[in-house]
Amino acid sequence: MSCTTLVAVPPTTKDGEIYLLWNFDILRPAKLIFDRFRFFVANSGGYNYVAWGIPGWLHIGMMNEKGLCFVGNAVGMKDGDGEGVTILEIIQRALSSCSTVDEVSQLYTGNNRLVLPGYSAAVFANLNSMWADEQGNAVTIEYSKNHIAVSRIEESGVMVETNHHQHLSRELSGGAEPNKQKAIAGSYARLGRAWELAREYSGKFDLETVIHFASDHGKNYSLLPDFEVPPTGIVDDSTICCHLWNYGWYLRRFRLKKALDAMAEGETVYSFILQPRKRTIWLCRGKPCRSKYMPLKFGEALQRSGIKPVGQKLLKGKGRSFTLNLLRFAEKAFPVR
Repeated sequence: MSCTTLVAVPPTTKDGEIYLLWNFDILRPAKLIFDRFRFFVANSGGYNYVAWGIPGWLHIGMMNEKGLCFVGNAVGMKDGDGEGVTILEIIQRALSSCSTVDEVSQLYTGNNRLVLPGYSAAVFANLNSMWADEQGNAVTIEYSKNHIAVSRIEESGVMVETNHHQHLSRELSGGAEPNKQKAIAGSYARLGRAWELAREYSGKFDLETVIHFASDHGKNYSLLPDFEVPPTGIVDDSTICCHLWNYGWYLRRFRLKKALDAMAEGETVYSFILQPRKRTIWLCRGKPCRSKYMPLKFGEALQRSGIKPVGQKLLKGKGRSFTLNLLRFAEKAFPVR
């Protein structure tokens, strides 16, 4: 799940709005599962929040009635074990009980976090987290089992994140490095390009500019000084709007293993833009460069009372054990190089 995220708040937004972007990148066959996901308003005993998923089975919370919002990126690391609270449970607790990013930060640091060590299937259990509240405060939270880094948004008013640790020391977390794991190189390229655009668009961000950011195919290898770029001139998984740029090139040369690796790194199949003050999520089903965003307005639904609590079966009891064991098995069976 090689995602790119952005949060932009005043003064970097020219319309005074707050924007969060989540380009959701996955292995295309997995889209058959995610196509069953729906947006709905959930409650787990506190604030109402907007969730994306299958009610009663599994969902990812994104925005609560107080305007607190979440977007995330899957990330691999070695500092971990299978005991503690899963990231989806932490997100659910945050959206149910918090209204500010400071409260969210305390929740992350105060919990025994479950972290599955590894760089392939295990990444689905670990998420870099970006949060913004209605007041225009924002944080990026990167963690491992025993370490955590909470980075507040600077005066520039913009933050970006991809699929590796940029704030938390990778020596502490065992985070992936491109000189040891070639498959992570695309994350470094996307981060370089995301920061390049963030600075270029500073003071100019509005909805249209965020969509331009989400649709970008530009290349930036400034964070990969010693990495060998393929003959095609583009690194796999390296653009913000992610395509399988080299997949056909590999197949034509019968480099089947490389083709499978490129497919496994994923491509952009959904994109979400969140506006906390308007309680609106813009949904793009497909690549932002080809598909349109449609607004989903949740202001009225989030204020309704009497919403029945919605549990997540895959995070409880046998469902939790099965899910974690499946990820552990897939991590060993499909190692990333």
